[in-house]
Amino acid sequence: MLHKLILCVMCLGLMSFKPMHKLPPSETKFKITVPKYTAKINQTKTVVTPVNVTIKSSFKVNKQYKHKLIFLPVPEHQYSPIKILTKKGLKYIPPRSKSGKYHEKELSFFFSWQGTDRGVYVKPALLKFSYCNASVCVIKNVMIKVTFDIK
Repeated sequence: MLHKLILCVMCLGLMSFKPMHKLPPSETKFKITVPKYTAKINQTKTVVTPVNVTIKSSFKVNKQYKHKLIFLPVPEHQYSPIKILTKKGLKYIPPRSKSGKYHEKELSFFFSWQGTDRGVYVKPALLKFSYCNASVCVIKNVMIKVTFDIK
């Protein structure tokens, strides 16, 4: 009886397993643009040129996903005079075309920051975004480095 129960559970497990198909690399292409940000000491600066994600395939931005740009804390042994003044989990502002419609292939992340010491500093960040076509959605978590130049 126990053997039949184990066999039955194994059969159910095999029946419910569906291998995930892989998308061809050309279908999941995207480009991340991270400009170098410059400001004077203690100047609060709101980003004019955002961190941008452009979808390069037949996919479009997933409007239901909560896209985020999260600046990660710098390890204790490293010094960083960069203060991100916008709260954690920065949400994207969908870019608009001249006609006022949202772009379906682009994500833009804006934030405010301040630097307290002269120099060039790099701050790690995590970009969380998603894009879809008619049959599948892709979720990406991409580590990026944002460079700040304080003069």
